[in-house]
Amino acid sequence: MYLDVDEKEKLCKIIHSILVERGGYWITGDIYRKNMAERTGIRVKRHDQDFFERHNIEENKFGSFDDAREFFTRMGFMVEKEEFTAGSRLSSLPYLMRSVDPDQLSKFGSAGKIQATWRLKPVGI
Repeated sequence: MYLDVDEKEKLCKIIHSILVERGGYWITGDIYRKNMAERTGIRVKRHDQDFFERHNIEENKFGSFDDAREFFTRMGFMVEKEEFTAGSRLSSLPYLMRSVDPDQLSKFGSAGKIQATWRLKPVGI
């Protein structure tokens, strides 16, 4: 989410070439959907919002998980596995529960998935 499309493509090419040469996988937790704030009702703090705006964070996120999958496929990867974490097991959950009101919690619960962690494998090896 910190890289624009050109930067993502360059990074993918570098990682792809290393993995083709040496083997292995790329595990990335940086698959984020756009518009998290609208979906969840949770807003970032002012100094974080300034950072997000300066670095075009929202614009750099994927429009959907299908868009992300298509991007990585085009870059020569396949999603070999997706990590699923039970929200109830997150160590940050108690802090989140103390800091949101019931309306925010309801909106957050209905927002759907906003982030994914994928194990990517270069196609053809």
